[in-house]
Amino acid sequence: LINVKIEEKKEILNLGINKADEFEVIKNLLDEETLNQMNLVGIDYSSSAIEFSKKRFPSENFTFFNHDINKLEQLNLKKADLIISPLERVIATKSAFAENYLELQIKLTDELIKYII
Repeated sequence: LINVKIEEKKEILNLGINKADEFEVIKNLLDEETLNQMNLVGIDYSSSAIEFSKKRFPSENFTFFNHDINKLEQLNLKKADLIISPLERVIATKSAFAENYLELQIKLTDELIKYII
Protein backbone atom coordinates (compact mmCIF):
# COMPACT_ATOMS: atom_id res chain seq x y z
CA LEU A 1 0.00 0.00 0.00
CA ILE A 2 2.94 2.31 0.54
CA ASN A 3 4.02 1.71 -3.06
CA VAL A 4 0.64 2.82 -4.41
CA LYS A 5 0.87 6.05 -2.38
CA ILE A 6 -2.16 5.19 -0.29
CA GLU A 7 -2.09 8.63 1.33
CA GLU A 8 -3.05 10.17 -2.05
CA LYS A 9 -6.10 7.97 -2.62
CA LYS A 10 -9.60 9.30 -2.00
CA GLU A 11 -11.92 6.49 -3.11
CA ILE A 12 -10.97 2.93 -2.10
CA LEU A 13 -13.01 -0.11 -3.05
CA ASN A 14 -12.37 -3.46 -1.32
CA LEU A 15 -13.98 -6.47 -2.98
CA GLY A 16 -14.44 -9.48 -0.73
CA ILE A 17 -13.88 -7.50 2.46
CA ASN A 18 -14.02 -10.47 4.87
CA LYS A 19 -12.87 -8.98 8.24
CA ALA A 20 -11.70 -5.68 6.71
CA ASP A 21 -8.08 -6.41 7.52
CA GLU A 22 -6.91 -4.33 4.56
CA PHE A 23 -8.76 -1.31 5.96
CA GLU A 24 -7.00 -1.87 9.28
CA VAL A 25 -3.63 -1.77 7.50
CA ILE A 26 -4.63 1.47 5.77
CA LYS A 27 -5.80 2.95 9.07
CA ASN A 28 -2.45 2.11 10.67
CA LEU A 29 -0.47 3.63 7.80
CA LEU A 30 -2.22 7.00 7.82
CA ASP A 31 -2.83 9.83 10.21
CA GLU A 32 -6.45 10.33 11.29
CA GLU A 33 -6.99 13.48 9.22
CA THR A 34 -5.85 11.80 5.98
CA LEU A 35 -7.96 8.70 6.69
CA ASN A 36 -11.05 10.79 7.40
CA GLN A 37 -10.75 12.45 3.97
CA MET A 38 -11.04 9.07 2.23
CA ASN A 39 -14.13 7.11 1.29
CA LEU A 40 -13.59 3.41 1.89
CA VAL A 41 -16.13 0.95 0.49
CA GLY A 42 -16.18 -2.74 1.33
CA ILE A 43 -18.30 -5.37 -0.40
CA ASP A 44 -18.81 -8.98 0.59
CA TYR A 45 -21.42 -11.63 -0.12
CA SER A 46 -21.26 -12.75 3.51
CA SER A 47 -23.64 -10.81 5.75
CA SER A 48 -21.63 -11.78 8.82
CA ALA A 49 -18.48 -10.32 7.24
CA ILE A 50 -20.32 -7.07 6.56
CA GLU A 51 -21.73 -6.86 10.09
CA PHE A 52 -18.29 -7.51 11.56
CA SER A 53 -16.72 -4.84 9.34
CA LYS A 54 -19.40 -2.27 10.20
CA LYS A 55 -18.69 -2.75 13.90
CA ARG A 56 -14.95 -2.59 13.33
CA PHE A 57 -15.17 0.62 11.27
CA PRO A 58 -18.23 2.64 12.34
CA SER A 59 -16.97 5.97 10.92
CA GLU A 60 -19.07 7.68 8.26
CA ASN A 61 -16.32 7.45 5.65
CA PHE A 62 -16.55 3.62 5.73
CA THR A 63 -19.42 2.07 3.77
CA PHE A 64 -20.19 -1.63 3.54
CA PHE A 65 -22.46 -3.57 1.18
CA ASN A 66 -23.68 -7.14 1.51
CA HIS A 67 -23.66 -7.83 -2.21
CA ASP A 68 -22.34 -10.08 -4.98
CA ILE A 69 -19.07 -8.63 -6.31
CA ASN A 70 -20.00 -10.00 -9.74
CA LYS A 71 -22.91 -7.53 -9.88
CA LEU A 72 -21.20 -4.25 -8.98
CA GLU A 73 -23.18 -2.29 -11.55
CA GLN A 74 -26.26 -2.69 -9.34
CA LEU A 75 -24.63 -0.59 -6.60
CA ASN A 76 -23.94 2.55 -8.66
CA LEU A 77 -20.55 2.99 -7.01
CA LYS A 78 -18.29 5.99 -7.45
CA LYS A 79 -15.14 5.47 -9.47
CA ALA A 80 -12.31 4.23 -7.26
CA ASP A 81 -8.69 5.24 -7.47
CA LEU A 82 -7.70 2.00 -5.71
CA ILE A 83 -9.38 -1.41 -5.84
CA ILE A 84 -8.30 -4.04 -3.34
CA SER A 85 -9.22 -7.60 -4.19
CA PRO A 86 -7.25 -10.78 -4.25
CA LEU A 87 -8.04 -12.08 -7.73
CA GLU A 88 -8.69 -15.58 -6.39
CA ARG A 89 -11.74 -14.22 -4.50
CA VAL A 90 -13.26 -13.03 -7.75
CA ILE A 91 -12.19 -16.07 -9.73
CA ALA A 92 -13.54 -18.46 -7.11
CA THR A 93 -17.03 -17.06 -7.61
CA LYS A 94 -16.90 -17.57 -11.37
CA SER A 95 -14.49 -20.46 -11.90
CA ALA A 96 -17.22 -23.05 -12.21
CA PHE A 97 -18.47 -21.21 -15.29
CA ALA A 98 -15.13 -20.41 -16.87
CA GLU A 99 -14.14 -22.26 -20.00
CA ASN A 100 -10.79 -20.54 -20.15
CA TYR A 101 -8.95 -19.18 -17.11
CA LEU A 102 -7.06 -16.51 -19.08
CA GLU A 103 -10.25 -15.40 -20.80
CA LEU A 104 -11.90 -15.04 -17.40
CA GLN A 105 -9.02 -12.95 -16.07
CA ILE A 106 -9.29 -10.61 -19.05
CA LYS A 107 -13.06 -10.25 -18.61
CA LEU A 108 -12.70 -9.54 -14.89
CA THR A 109 -9.97 -6.99 -15.48
CA ASP A 110 -12.13 -5.25 -18.09
CA GLU A 111 -15.04 -5.20 -15.61
CA LEU A 112 -12.95 -3.79 -12.76
CA ILE A 113 -11.46 -1.07 -14.98
CA LYS A 114 -14.95 0.49 -15.12
CA TYR A 115 -14.59 1.32 -11.42
CA ILE A 116 -11.16 2.91 -11.55
CA ILE A 117 -10.67 6.62 -12.10
